[in-house]
Amino acid sequence: MSKYKINFNQLPCFLLLISLLFSCSLIEEEDISDKQLALLAPGNHISTERVTQTFLWESDNDSLSYRIQVVTPGFDSVESVVLDSLLTDNYLEYTLFSGQFEWRVRAENSAYNSLWSYADFFIIDTNDLGAQKVRLRSPIDNLFINEQDISFKWDTLSNVDTYEVRLYSGGWLGNLELDSIDVVESSLGLNIEEGEFWWGVRAINDISLSLFSYNRLIIDITNPLTPNPIMPEDNFSTSDVDVNFSWNSSDPTWGNVSDSLFIYKITGSSIELFKAKKVSNKNTTITLDPGSEYKWELKSVDQAGNQSELSTQRTITVNN
Repeated sequence: MSKYKINFNQLPCFLLLISLLFSCSLIEEEDISDKQLALLAPGNHISTERVTQTFLWESDNDSLSYRIQVVTPGFDSVESVVLDSLLTDNYLEYTLFSGQFEWRVRAENSAYNSLWSYADFFIIDTNDLGAQKVRLRSPIDNLFINEQDISFKWDTLSNVDTYEVRLYSGGWLGNLELDSIDVVESSLGLNIEEGEFWWGVRAINDISLSLFSYNRLIIDITNPLTPNPIMPEDNFSTSDVDVNFSWNSSDPTWGNVSDSLFIYKITGSSIELFKAKKVSNKNTTITLDPGSEYKWELKSVDQAGNQSELSTQRTITVNN
């Protein structure tokens, strides 16, 4: 006799699970196996002095991602795989070195891959940095962060003696806050006060220098304002189970915040969390249980991750 027993009370749940698994497997993906994407840049067979290249290709609405591979010197005789990455965007900026390269891209979804598209190019070795661009790695452009100890990082270029790092407020080329001209590594750590800044890097050698590459950075260590509940009023009573909640909230400097609404159900002497919901438009409708009493409150989070204090609590009763 088998030592395994079937609990028939759980059979409906088991059948539901099987049904869900089969229904998921029946979701159809578009067949992209005959598609071939157009490669837009860098152009096929070009020669260039620029080691930082922006790879760009045709987008495809039936794809979830794109795989890009770069090798040297070519796929027929690979010496080195320089890059193999899966992306959701149809572009990628990447810093290479002098030499012969071939790159290819294909589209992918959960069921199919497209055909590969190929192109090759050659990067000329030169000491002239005038055509070069330093790719900034971190912080990324337009980053909001609630830390003041910042590690600035960028890609290393060939034929470079030092890097110059500048920090401006009031826009790029605005008010110069820092000019560090003899940086030999590809990173620099700084402690920066709260504010909006633009940081940039250029490469230098004894005969030339590159243009600056720069990003915007916002350091915000100030908490957003405490949200102000508007409706329902405190001790509100209603027979409608669909209740609209509204409030005001803001960040004192940057304006935009996301809010969380917390609703607690009161049962006898206990209070349990009934609903927690993130809301971006300062109002939402929640369905409550009839014959129940609730408390609700709010909290805001700004773009840098700073959190407000919890708002004052209000009470609402939904009648039978």
